[in-house]
This record gives sequence, structure tokens and C-alpha cells, in this order.
Amino acid sequence: MDFLYEKNASFETEKIYLSRYFQEFRLSLETVPNTVTITKKKRKKKNPNEHSLIGRKITPEEHKELAERCSISKLKVPGEPEQIPDVYLNGMWYLNETCAVPSGCNLRTPKFLNERKLSRNLPYSNRIFHTKPTPEDDLRSYDDIVAVVHVYEPFKHTDTRHGRGIFAEIQLLGKQTLADLRDRIICPKDLECPGDVSESAVAAQGKKGKDILPSSFIFIEDVFYNDKRTPGNIDYSSEIRTWAESQGVSLASLETKSMEKTKVTDLCLRFGRPYVFVHMGNCEHLVVFRTARLLHETDCLQSAKYPLYTSLFRRQCKTCMMCQKITAKWLVRECDRLVYDTTYLCITCFESFLYLSGNKVGDFKAYVYVDRASILA
Repeated sequence: MDFLYEKNASFETEKIYLSRYFQEFRLSLETVPNTVTITKKKRKKKNPNEHSLIGRKITPEEHKELAERCSISKLKVPGEPEQIPDVYLNGMWYLNETCAVPSGCNLRTPKFLNERKLSRNLPYSNRIFHTKPTPEDDLRSYDDIVAVVHVYEPFKHTDTRHGRGIFAEIQLLGKQTLADLRDRIICPKDLECPGDVSESAVAAQGKKGKDILPSSFIFIEDVFYNDKRTPGNIDYSSEIRTWAESQGVSLASLETKSMEKTKVTDLCLRFGRPYVFVHMGNCEHLVVFRTARLLHETDCLQSAKYPLYTSLFRRQCKTCMMCQKITAKWLVRECDRLVYDTTYLCITCFESFLYLSGNKVGDFKAYVYVDRASILA
């Protein structure tokens, strides 16, 4: 597809075969002196003579004297207050705020301090950390690779120049497949029952779009990776080829593979290039592989948690436009009894205002609405 997509060298790399690249990288580590072998319990150094790395040979006594002279304690001045100790929380270092804030205090600074402490564990914070060691850790450092993937919100075909924002950052192990990535991408369209369901609103609440239209694919470097896990899934690539031929564009060079049989290490890709994930017929998400590296001791070492969310776009729930209290579950359009043509309603307001004894009142269209923020709680 290079003839259709112009490469932007400012943020893209050349094609990289991940398995070959990291195999060569592991071999190169064996020839580098003073490398370290890291396990999940402790760090062992192969060469203890680290003082040789400064560029000249010095004795251990000179190395010890140099370390004392360059110590951070030499930066203190007389009368300097004691340093506040740091604490490690959720993968980040914070000042150890040990002062207790009185419950009846009305000062703004203590209130802000309490809010800052509380916000560190909010479910909708941008960064999510999973670095606390647990007995369930079954991975070891350097045994696998971690690919960082950015998933964008659904693409809309509009004339605006503003692109869609990043919805989530996901870490994926090298041994996992593209099907694992597909299952980890959360989109409300997968949970919504498609179409107008005003005539059978109660029955539509238990239906999911993903069960009705399970077909999907991820397009990466001239290859359609189709989801073939469900019998009867549609091969979207054949439909695209047919359309391209009608437009005078030949796609004969493009391949088709199964995403459930393709591991991350089997991929050949460019870091920084936007690829596309398509599901539900026409719901398109840009997918960008940002980087890949060896698994580290500071990463989550529980394989069951991967693919792992490490960042989520902060978003507020859309509340009911009638009661203004509960998260909206329905989207109503073309109703002559409502002020707005597009109205978001909760279940209680929807059933009490638009239905009488289970029968539809008036003329309107109703669509199941799934709020993205509510499914991430």
C-alpha cells in the first residue's frame, strides 16, 4: 500500500520483523560487557568492576573515594531542612505527605491535598500502573517482548481537520495474537444492538452487536488479518478487493491471514504508522504500534492480565437529559414529545415517558446507547 500512502519519515520507522530483530538483539547482549541479568527477585551483575566504565583504569579505593566526593550529601548547606522521604505508589514516586489533615478544616490547601491523594486511585485516571509484585507473577524479565499499541476512537468521515483522539494505550505480549488485541479493544458498537428497536426495546437490551456481527479485521502492512474464530464470519477483504477493482485499483498484492493464528512476534510492521481495525461493518479505529521492547522487572509480570491497559482517555459519563442524574442508556430521535431531536435518556425516564403498559406512545426511533465511560468502570 506504499503507492497509496506516502511515508512520513518524521514519526515512522522502516519495516521491522519483530522476531528477527529481538533475536538479534538478545544475541548482541551476550557480547556486551557489564550487562546485567534481571530476574523478578533481584538483580545480578555479571561484571562487578563497574569502575572500569568511566574510561580509565582506577583502583577500588579510588572508586570508593570518587563515590564519596560525588555523593548527593555534598550538595547540602548548613541549616538546610531535612529531605522529605519519597514513597512508591502505583508505579510513580511521590513525596511522603505524612501530615494529617483535620476533618473539619475549611482551608483550600488541605482540601486540595486530600483530592490529590484520592485522584491517584481513580478508575478514569490517564495512567494505570500494574507494577506491584504479586504471588501470581509467572513471567520473567527478558523472556518475552512487550508491544505498546495506541487505539484511537472510531473514525468519522467529516470535513474537519481535527483527527480522532487516542482512546487507550495497550501493552501486548509477543506470544499473544492479534485476536487477543481485538478482544481487548473496547468499543460501544460491540455492545449496542444495531438499528431502531423502539418496537421491541425490552428484548433489544440483551442483544449485543458483536454477537450479531462478529466479523472484523486488522490491516497491517499489506495484510488483512481476519477474525475467523466464529463460523460464518465475513471476509471483509474480499469485499474491499471487489470495491477497489470497480474503482480501477488492483489489490492483488495484498495477503489475507487469520488474526487468531498470528502472534505479535510474527508481524512485520512500521512503528508510528497508522493501521486500521474495522468491525461492525463500518466502524473504523486507527491502531498505531508505538514501540516494542523486552519485558522488564518493572512491568506487570502476570500473563493473565495481558493485553494490559496502561492508559485510558478520561471521559465523563453522558447523563440522562431528563432527570440529569443517571447515566443514559437510550438514544431517542424524531420524537414529537421531546424538545431535542437527539435525546439521551436513562432506562427509568425512557420507559416511563415513552411507553404505557409496555406499548409505544407516539412516533419515535430508539437506539441502545452504551456509554464508553460506564463500561470501563
